[in-house]
Amino acid sequence: MNWLYSTNAKEIGTLYLMFSIFAGMIGTAFSVLIRLELSAPGVQFLAGDHQLFNVIISAHALIMIFFMVIIVKTDLDIFKYNIVNFSNTLINFKNWRKLLEKE
Repeated sequence: MNWLYSTNAKEIGTLYLMFSIFAGMIGTAFSVLIRLELSAPGVQFLAGDHQLFNVIISAHALIMIFFMVIIVKTDLDIFKYNIVNFSNTLINFKNWRKLLEKE
Protein backbone atom coordinates (compact mmCIF):
# COMPACT_ATOMS: atom_id res chain seq x y z
CA MET A 1 0.00 0.00 0.00
CA ASN A 2 3.07 2.26 0.07
CA TRP A 3 2.70 2.98 -3.65
CA LEU A 4 -0.55 4.87 -2.93
CA TYR A 5 1.31 7.46 -0.83
CA SER A 6 4.47 7.51 -2.92
CA THR A 7 6.16 10.65 -4.21
CA ASN A 8 8.04 8.72 -6.90
CA ALA A 9 7.14 10.13 -10.33
CA LYS A 10 7.03 6.71 -12.01
CA GLU A 11 4.59 5.34 -9.45
CA ILE A 12 2.42 8.46 -9.68
CA GLY A 13 2.38 8.11 -13.48
CA THR A 14 1.38 4.47 -13.13
CA LEU A 15 -1.46 5.48 -10.81
CA TYR A 16 -2.59 8.07 -13.37
CA LEU A 17 -2.65 5.43 -16.10
CA MET A 18 -4.56 2.98 -13.90
CA PHE A 19 -7.12 5.66 -13.07
CA SER A 20 -7.50 6.63 -16.72
CA ILE A 21 -8.04 2.99 -17.72
CA PHE A 22 -10.74 2.69 -15.05
CA ALA A 23 -12.36 5.95 -16.22
CA GLY A 24 -12.18 4.69 -19.81
CA MET A 25 -14.09 1.55 -18.83
CA ILE A 26 -16.81 3.62 -17.16
CA GLY A 27 -17.00 5.92 -20.20
CA THR A 28 -17.22 2.89 -22.48
CA ALA A 29 -20.07 1.48 -20.38
CA PHE A 30 -21.93 4.78 -20.82
CA SER A 31 -21.25 4.60 -24.56
CA VAL A 32 -22.71 1.09 -24.70
CA LEU A 33 -25.84 2.31 -22.88
CA ILE A 34 -26.22 5.15 -25.37
CA ARG A 35 -25.80 2.80 -28.33
CA LEU A 36 -28.26 0.28 -26.89
CA GLU A 37 -30.86 3.00 -26.40
CA LEU A 38 -30.40 4.29 -29.95
CA SER A 39 -30.19 0.84 -31.57
CA ALA A 40 -33.86 0.83 -32.53
CA PRO A 41 -36.67 3.37 -32.73
CA GLY A 42 -38.63 4.05 -29.56
CA VAL A 43 -37.79 3.40 -25.94
CA GLN A 44 -35.33 0.54 -25.28
CA PHE A 45 -33.61 0.43 -21.90
CA LEU A 46 -34.10 3.75 -20.14
CA ALA A 47 -37.92 3.47 -19.90
CA GLY A 48 -38.51 6.82 -21.56
CA ASP A 49 -36.47 8.79 -19.02
CA HIS A 50 -35.07 11.50 -21.29
CA GLN A 51 -33.38 13.29 -18.41
CA LEU A 52 -31.36 10.15 -17.61
CA PHE A 53 -30.39 9.82 -21.28
CA ASN A 54 -29.09 13.41 -21.31
CA VAL A 55 -27.18 12.79 -18.06
CA ILE A 56 -25.57 9.65 -19.50
CA ILE A 57 -24.47 11.52 -22.63
CA SER A 58 -23.00 14.39 -20.58
CA ALA A 59 -21.28 12.02 -18.14
CA HIS A 60 -19.84 10.00 -21.03
CA ALA A 61 -18.39 13.14 -22.61
CA LEU A 62 -16.94 14.54 -19.38
CA ILE A 63 -15.42 11.24 -18.26
CA MET A 64 -13.86 10.43 -21.61
CA ILE A 65 -12.39 13.90 -22.14
CA PHE A 66 -11.31 15.01 -18.68
CA PHE A 67 -10.61 11.71 -16.93
CA MET A 68 -9.23 9.62 -19.75
CA VAL A 69 -7.96 11.51 -22.79
CA ILE A 70 -6.30 14.43 -20.99
CA ILE A 71 -4.71 12.22 -18.32
CA VAL A 72 -3.35 9.72 -20.85
CA LYS A 73 -2.03 12.50 -23.09
CA THR A 74 -0.35 14.27 -20.18
CA ASP A 75 1.15 11.04 -18.89
CA LEU A 76 2.48 10.08 -22.34
CA ASP A 77 3.89 13.58 -22.86
CA ILE A 78 5.77 13.32 -19.56
CA PHE A 79 7.01 9.85 -20.55
CA LYS A 80 8.16 11.17 -23.95
CA TYR A 81 9.91 14.14 -22.28
CA ASN A 82 11.75 11.81 -19.91
CA ILE A 83 12.95 9.62 -22.79
CA VAL A 84 14.15 12.63 -24.81
CA ASN A 85 15.81 14.14 -21.74
CA PHE A 86 17.53 10.82 -20.96
CA SER A 87 18.78 10.43 -24.53
CA ASN A 88 20.13 14.01 -24.49
CA THR A 89 21.91 13.23 -21.23
CA LEU A 90 23.52 10.16 -22.81
CA ILE A 91 24.62 12.18 -25.84
CA ASN A 92 26.11 14.87 -23.62
CA PHE A 93 27.87 12.21 -21.53
CA LYS A 94 29.41 10.67 -24.67
CA ASN A 95 30.59 14.10 -25.87
CA TRP A 96 32.00 14.87 -22.42
CA ARG A 97 33.88 11.55 -22.40
CA LYS A 98 35.36 12.31 -25.84
CA LEU A 99 36.57 15.69 -24.58
CA LEU A 100 38.27 14.03 -21.62
CA GLU A 101 39.97 11.48 -23.86
CA LYS A 102 41.43 14.26 -26.04
CA GLU A 103 43.15 15.87 -23.08
